[in-house]
Amino acid sequence: MITTSDNQVSSAVVEKVKKLMRLASSDNQAEAELALQRARNLALENMLDLACIDAWGDNQIEEQYITDELTTGENRKKVTHKFTSWILQSHFNVKILTDSCARFYGVKVHFIGKKSDVETARFVYGFLNETMMRLWHNYRQNHPDITTSARGSFLLGLHSGLDNKLYQSRKQKENEKFESVSKVLGTEAKVTAENKYALICQDNKKKLEDAVSKFFPRVGRGSSSYTSNTNGGAYSAGVSAGKSITISKAIGNNQKALTF
Repeated sequence: MITTSDNQVSSAVVEKVKKLMRLASSDNQAEAELALQRARNLALENMLDLACIDAWGDNQIEEQYITDELTTGENRKKVTHKFTSWILQSHFNVKILTDSCARFYGVKVHFIGKKSDVETARFVYGFLNETMMRLWHNYRQNHPDITTSARGSFLLGLHSGLDNKLYQSRKQKENEKFESVSKVLGTEAKVTAENKYALICQDNKKKLEDAVSKFFPRVGRGSSSYTSNTNGGAYSAGVSAGKSITISKAIGNNQKALTF
């Protein structure tokens, strides 16, 4: 089957199919069945690959990879930096590097990725750093017996809770999109969509790594591990608090959109 990129199908046709697929989930059974049939017919008539249309969006212009920096003005990385960076690198399609010469001009945080992803990541970086510290101070205020030594455990818990929440949300959205492909074109098309999506994710990951090597050829690849004398109570409280963080709402208020 020819994909949208191969056949250059008009955006109007793609949008019409997507609209029909949304109507196919209507509570009105007759309307849903009619929309589903029309979507199927239109897709087949135009030889559209709904794996491209619905599983990961329209045939968009390839964005250039860029690097952008944020100078904190501080001579040390924020205590929340590593946890925020892990979230961004796992869920926001960017790589984060920090400058090692902070004593001269303050810490520089470098964001590498597609332009739209970098813009989102910069905002989320600030939002998460502030939110994590606020949640830690709230927790400590409500637990007078807790000392600063438990901060690492609480922040690690915050990361774990939020990381799991974002992972589950992404998987749910992906599954919903694949099911919509299956509903229109059948199980075989769903499997094709899943395979193509996996290849696209792998290709994007390689492109990101290539961009990092291009912009920072001398930078090694550090480890993302973290060891600490874990305070079980603080860690558990952090996990619960991490699950309550809503990044999508914060981005929406900033007139941005999640990338997954």
